[in-house]
Amino acid sequence: MLLLALAASGGTATAQDASPAATPEALPLPAAIDQIIPDDGGVYGVVVVDPGRNLVYSRNATVPFISASLYKLPLMAHISLLIEQGFVHPADTILLEELFWSEGEDGYYDWSWVGMTTTVEEALFAVGAYSSNVAAWALATLTTWPEVEATARTIGMADTYMYVSPYALPAWPPAPGDGDSPEAHVTAVAFIDAMAAAWGPVMLTTPRDVATFFSGLLAGRVISVGASWAMIDVLSRQAITDRFPQLLPEQAWLAHKTGNLDQVIHDAGIIYAGAGPVIVVGMVEATVDEWSAITTLQRLALTVYQAYQA
Repeated sequence: MLLLALAASGGTATAQDASPAATPEALPLPAAIDQIIPDDGGVYGVVVVDPGRNLVYSRNATVPFISASLYKLPLMAHISLLIEQGFVHPADTILLEELFWSEGEDGYYDWSWVGMTTTVEEALFAVGAYSSNVAAWALATLTTWPEVEATARTIGMADTYMYVSPYALPAWPPAPGDGDSPEAHVTAVAFIDAMAAAWGPVMLTTPRDVATFFSGLLAGRVISVGASWAMIDVLSRQAITDRFPQLLPEQAWLAHKTGNLDQVIHDAGIIYAGAGPVIVVGMVEATVDEWSAITTLQRLALTVYQAYQA
């Protein structure tokens, strides 16, 4: 549904797309979002899908972005698929090897866990709620990255790639979409090329792909209804709260996933407002001001929440 809506809209949003209608004192939602996106040199990708599953805002939806920890979404989905197929059981144990701490301190498993075991169920919780890199490496031992990428394709994430050299892709750089800023596209491609040159293979996705993932979760189509709701439950217990939740009232309920790397700041998920669940994707790369990116994502969530709260 989301992909069809994006195609029908050409990837762009108009004031008429916003619902409910803005009050006389407020800007229409697309204009309000436009107003909070800074001109700070970073590439901003935003997608908003309303409770009726209508695309109401799109900015750089098909521009490629470094995934950062958003790659953990299709990883969670693929492990859920292996569980449903009977190849993996939630109570199965995984040995936590020291190499899993290659990125340093972990948000869930401290160094005392080295050489111990965790369960698949606990690792799924840690990777989704705490963005644990140790959990991600542990779960990755149960599969391969091409298999995770294949599961992403079945979800509809057509432009999501796991550990690839950009120049090994069938078409790199990709052509800009109708709703993409040519300047943002050039900056994004140059940034990804530089990251790949410095790091080697990278993880890539697009705001549209991430919105497709969350649209599938809401529809119960990511692996199955049970698997979709289990993932929503884990993501609703997100421990990283410095972005979308920061300006929302305490009673606001959301299920979301963040991503962080140098010059890369993401948050994406489902915000439950009075009118129903809204899918919000905010992705930033090539930023030279990470605090500006974080505060922009905070304001994005609040702006969308207020638009659908009445």
